[in-house]
Amino acid sequence: MKLEGKPLVTFFSVLMLNAISPEQDWENPSIIGINKESARATFFPYESKSLAETDDPSKSQFYKTLNGNWAFHWVRNSDDRPKEFYRTEFDDTAWDTILVPANWEINGYGVPIYLNHPYEFTYDPKPPDIPDGYNPVGSYRKHFQLPENWEDRRIVIHFGAVKSAFYIWVNGEKIGYSQGSKLPAEFDITDYVKAGENLVALEVYRWSDGSFLECQDFWRISGIERDAYLYAEPKVRIADFWAKTPLDESFKKGEFSLDIDLVNDSDHQERITVQTELLKPNGKRAFSRMDRVSIDTHSTTRHVVNYSMRNVEPWTAETPSLYQLNITLKKGYDILSVITDEIGFRTIKVKEGQLLVNGQPIYIKGVNRHEHDPVTGHVISRELMEEDIKLMKRFNINTVRTSHYPSDPYWYELCDKYGLYVIGEANIESHGMGYKPERTLGNKPEWLVAHLSRIKRMVERDKNHPSIIMWSMGNEAGDGVNFVAASDWIHERDPSRPVHYERALDRDHVDVYTPMYASIQYMKKWASTSRKRPLILCEYMHAMGNSLGGMKDYWDAIRSYEHLQGGCIWDWVDQGILKRKKDGREYFAYGGDFGPPDTPSDGNFLINGLVQPDRKPNPHFYEVKKVYQNYLVEAVDLDQNRIRIKNENFFISSDRVHTAWMVKADGIVRDSGAFDNLFIQPQSSIDITVPIKAFTLDDNTEYFLEIEFRTKENTDLIPKNYLIAWDQLKLPISKIGNETTSDVLLSTNETKDEITVSGSGFKIIFDKKEATIKSWKFADRDLILAGPKPNFWRPPTDNDFGNQMPDRTAVWYRPPIKTIQVSLQEKSKRAVEISFNVNYVKVGKVKINYTVKGNGTVKVNQAIEPGDGRLPNLPRYGMVMELPEQFDNMTWFGRGPHESYWDRKAGAKIDLYTGRVADQFHPYVRPQETGNKTDVRWAAFTDDVGSGIMVLGDTLSINASHFRIIDFDNGNAEASSVLAMGDNRSSKKHRHTTDMYPRKLVNIHIDYKQMGVGGEDSWGSQPLPKHQLPPKNYFYSYVMVPLTENSNPITISKIHYPN
Repeated sequence: MKLEGKPLVTFFSVLMLNAISPEQDWENPSIIGINKESARATFFPYESKSLAETDDPSKSQFYKTLNGNWAFHWVRNSDDRPKEFYRTEFDDTAWDTILVPANWEINGYGVPIYLNHPYEFTYDPKPPDIPDGYNPVGSYRKHFQLPENWEDRRIVIHFGAVKSAFYIWVNGEKIGYSQGSKLPAEFDITDYVKAGENLVALEVYRWSDGSFLECQDFWRISGIERDAYLYAEPKVRIADFWAKTPLDESFKKGEFSLDIDLVNDSDHQERITVQTELLKPNGKRAFSRMDRVSIDTHSTTRHVVNYSMRNVEPWTAETPSLYQLNITLKKGYDILSVITDEIGFRTIKVKEGQLLVNGQPIYIKGVNRHEHDPVTGHVISRELMEEDIKLMKRFNINTVRTSHYPSDPYWYELCDKYGLYVIGEANIESHGMGYKPERTLGNKPEWLVAHLSRIKRMVERDKNHPSIIMWSMGNEAGDGVNFVAASDWIHERDPSRPVHYERALDRDHVDVYTPMYASIQYMKKWASTSRKRPLILCEYMHAMGNSLGGMKDYWDAIRSYEHLQGGCIWDWVDQGILKRKKDGREYFAYGGDFGPPDTPSDGNFLINGLVQPDRKPNPHFYEVKKVYQNYLVEAVDLDQNRIRIKNENFFISSDRVHTAWMVKADGIVRDSGAFDNLFIQPQSSIDITVPIKAFTLDDNTEYFLEIEFRTKENTDLIPKNYLIAWDQLKLPISKIGNETTSDVLLSTNETKDEITVSGSGFKIIFDKKEATIKSWKFADRDLILAGPKPNFWRPPTDNDFGNQMPDRTAVWYRPPIKTIQVSLQEKSKRAVEISFNVNYVKVGKVKINYTVKGNGTVKVNQAIEPGDGRLPNLPRYGMVMELPEQFDNMTWFGRGPHESYWDRKAGAKIDLYTGRVADQFHPYVRPQETGNKTDVRWAAFTDDVGSGIMVLGDTLSINASHFRIIDFDNGNAEASSVLAMGDNRSSKKHRHTTDMYPRKLVNIHIDYKQMGVGGEDSWGSQPLPKHQLPPKNYFYSYVMVPLTENSNPITISKIHYPN
């Protein structure tokens, strides 16, 4: 299969290959590939139109996968690699086998390392030098068969992604070299293969000079990460194509311009026919033409096709209309090859300070997405990509930033097909070098080739995807001459898309201002003046652990300023790797869970996803769905049942959704209806009166108007009747019921240590030394294990550790009691009041009043008077108690069903919920505060027959679990609480879900509030001031009611309990 007349560029590459030693190649930033094919768009040359329409290269006789088992040998030190392994006679029978694609470290070869911004191979980077003595090398060998009918065709070997750098040999002959680990490397091996058995060998280096540009915040792991295959194409072939598809100024006419690069590798001038066909989204032909083209021997020519199309169906994320492009090469009546692609017509511009898609200033409701699988690491299946996009579409995400490298090509196909805007990012991050101009690689001319090649190859591969609306030159790699040059090249090559790069700030070589983690206050100030560019947050809302507090506040601001257009949450998936304990229990591992103790690690800083590694939603994902929803409801005049509905879509009207309303009380629908044929134009609002019928009001009952927006039809990703948006408004109607009374007489007995209050069927013992209830028996059953005690602490979240909350607020962790004063007052023969005045060391005084009624109910009033004015904010203000483990059925009326917090509750509806206590604990990859419920009117904890205890209040914060605070990592708080407010900074303990062992009890926090969880970032920012508890006087109250078998908590909740 050897060919003559090889292009001169390959000849010079061969000279270079023979002239440069391996050590110089992978430590030389000017060498980014040897004999590697030029970048091109993603396509496959099929031998027939019918095969092309399958979009499945494996069905072609000219495709051969190389995925599967390869012979494999791994060494820790590159000097120890088997240097002659590529020879055909080399004996690899003693080698291991490894799957391709696969990451070495996930399969036991070397150590998976997670770091945020340092380099994993050195803390003293001196690029391009890789430290000696530790640079693992994986040697691969695979035999493959080539069929006879591949004779006289050009044969190419393709590797979708190999990290970090590799050499390739075929049948013992060195072919070339490649680096740049997230884009394809292709080599023409026509001259080196034969019909029958052949051998390919790869020598893959874990680190190379290219690693200095791949310092991303993810697992640093190696290997062949995407598909490997061979294909054979005719000598007259399509080398590349670019379908340019702008719209005219009316956005109704498409200006189709197609560049087809044709190559003739034969020894003769060829005259061929090029057929170009464009099919509408409905499959009907929109355009077709035949052109005769002559190509000289061993030459390239560009064939251009232009066509103006009226009444085009534009592509947007809301309306992902795709046209099928078919390009057929024929020689006479014989088909040489057919390629097919799906393209979309749209225009992207930055104009008057806004990013416009088809003339509309869209919102970027986005997320950053790393490629991660908990089992296979960076090897991502098509099925997992499909699951990702399904979840994104169902949760109202409309944009993905491919952080921080180009994704697998199939991801872009999915985004084209189902509708996601894409910010296509280059595989460039040199974070470990810092940003100083004199140090950053982005400002060193000798690194220009390395930077520019990665950007060029990304643009060339992905240029035909309509979903890509913006190019990103990389992430956190400083700024300088290399990025200026790259921006110039992009703008010249593809002026149809704006360029973004965060480190360029608002300099002239970017078109959009894309800061990271800007505060709401900063954004408002920036947007309050006229701007030439929009502000779009390339990263915001750091979703690490229990996070995303304040997201609604961000979007309240974004929706208020024309130059603010949204952003991309950091990030999509918790990057945990599935591991098993010796006892078989599974958990998700993070940095520090692999290798010896000195393995560099940034801990769980890569656990910041909206979804867990297995794609189970984290609770804050529901906040995203609510805040990102495209139908908004607000009250106009609820006395008249008047509301306003806004359609926040930019391109589709509301006729695609079914809009219904209902009035609910205590979880029961009291009235309902639908707004049939509701039609709201994009970016428009209507005021509407909800036709609520009159009904009899129940005592002490809240009524809520709920509006739901559900899909009318099934789609590939979202089923019919799926809830895509909702809102809830409390109606201004109520009826106060009668106060509860009791005719049951009480008796009291006071000793030195206890106060006992007895009534009909119950006895409560108060512990005077502990200022709480020691025992509570009702109907001969123990209701409590430990009575309510003041509590000011919560288990720290990742965000809390980031802002030093365990040290800053340590004084509030189980503060010691200085003195207790107790008083007993018989308010009547049917009511007794026990008061505790508790004076704490440093934090102040707390007064607790228990009012016991003859019917067995206990009302609790608690007030705090903080002492020292220098006290830090309170993490929490409330009380904690413990119940027997059998009271593990939880029913509540408040926000749910998932957890909610003061600053993260928009996505949790007020309703009636029930579940097991154990299910309220969310298994964050690193255990932390979880399970809270806000705006709780009442909560009941019962056994399986309905006996137990009920807590009622105004809008309480309730948290129930089988864990105590001491079961979590509280940093240095326990030691610091008796010292001087946390002088030492806490470090997080290495904890996993398997370190949490449920106790045989039910631990209940009954709170006035706990502070918000925050989310602006995870390394210093606290929750917004309005979501914090400054040290001042607070008061709140609640009532505890014993429940007997088959009690009805809803009925009991209607009783009015006076002060």
